[in-house]
Amino acid sequence: MYDFETPRLSEFSVPDGIESFRTNFAIGNELPLNFTEESGIRYLGNPNNPYTVAIDVLETDGPIECLTFHEGTRVIGGFDYKLPAKVPFNATKLVFPSTLRTIGAAAFASTDVAELEFHSQLIEIEERAFYDCPNLTEVHIPYVEVIRRGAFENVGYKRNPFVSEGLARGFLRSFWVDAGLTRLEAYSLLPNHTTYVQDISLPNTLEHIDITWTTHISSTVNASQSGHIDLEVDFAAKHQGSVYFGNATNPYLVLIDYLGGEIHPDCRCVSVTWSDGERMNVPNGVQQVHIYRIDSVVLSETVKDVQINSGLEYLASPTNPHHCFNPGSGHKYPSTAIAEGTVVINSVSPLYGSSPKPLPSTVKYIGSTSFQFCRNDGRFVIPSSVELIEEFAILFTGAGWIEFEGMNPNLRLHPDWCSDGMCVI
Repeated sequence: MYDFETPRLSEFSVPDGIESFRTNFAIGNELPLNFTEESGIRYLGNPNNPYTVAIDVLETDGPIECLTFHEGTRVIGGFDYKLPAKVPFNATKLVFPSTLRTIGAAAFASTDVAELEFHSQLIEIEERAFYDCPNLTEVHIPYVEVIRRGAFENVGYKRNPFVSEGLARGFLRSFWVDAGLTRLEAYSLLPNHTTYVQDISLPNTLEHIDITWTTHISSTVNASQSGHIDLEVDFAAKHQGSVYFGNATNPYLVLIDYLGGEIHPDCRCVSVTWSDGERMNVPNGVQQVHIYRIDSVVLSETVKDVQINSGLEYLASPTNPHHCFNPGSGHKYPSTAIAEGTVVINSVSPLYGSSPKPLPSTVKYIGSTSFQFCRNDGRFVIPSSVELIEEFAILFTGAGWIEFEGMNPNLRLHPDWCSDGMCVI
């Protein structure tokens, strides 16, 4: 990542393998660099590919119907701040090249864009990339692996001019991802229940969907079934009374309303705000279990992402009584180490306390906020067994440092996995 906070460069070459690019200001107006300008877009790159990063959209006198990014562009630069002021941008359609890998944070936030044309090589859409785009009501992405927090928040967002309070209501006609998606983070739609998704389809590769998404989808399903609005969600299904949604080949991909009984064997994510069932047996193949509260649950060996408030310190799988370490809200860090054999550390309830104990060599997945309020004045070692560390997982206080015992080639780190300024070796 390249972060320009002080404009002191006169030459800069962007490497071909760049994955992300952010600035704190309109870089094109501040630095005397050798840009390439074409069709209203300013690029930075290198002698082999001058179009590697699209860094700025140039001002125009009138509206632009379509803005096409040059083939060869790998990254569309984003902003470090979360809610940028409205930038000079008036295109209604964006055409992205087949070479594009990343769309940066807040890159097109608060713009009039209404149509997006993607290709099949996109890896990541960063946080708030299309935040507050009121004209964007249809999204179809052939391939993307990660959609970060708030990437499509407030899309299709209209205020009713006939209501004095300007009551907001969002309508997203369709949101389709055909392939590749593993992670769909929080607040990617409106953060209230007045947003309705008429047509949604997510691929079978999904491993994590934030509960804010499933709340919206559940509200849409319930509203359409009760006749409150004239919408029907495609690929929604019921099994033993519980409600699912997914895609044409697997409508049972995500469980969004659990009423007890057997979970469908094709389910991959359990993400419900409340459970009416007293007991849940999670079948193999499920990657995620997010439930506000349930009295008893038996996890499958495949579960890697857990958020459950059950009152149990450990959640078992059929062969492992310590599959998931599951402290309750406000739980003090245990005086003894987390049990050997633990695979998952729950991501719902941060631990309070000091001097976190060493992690067992069996831990593979560390959930978000797991160690958010622990004080670390020494060394905290992450074992080489760890394959995934979620958002805000390790936000220590204190002057200690984090050390990786050995780098797992399968390790995936969320961009915001640890505290800013934390020493990592």
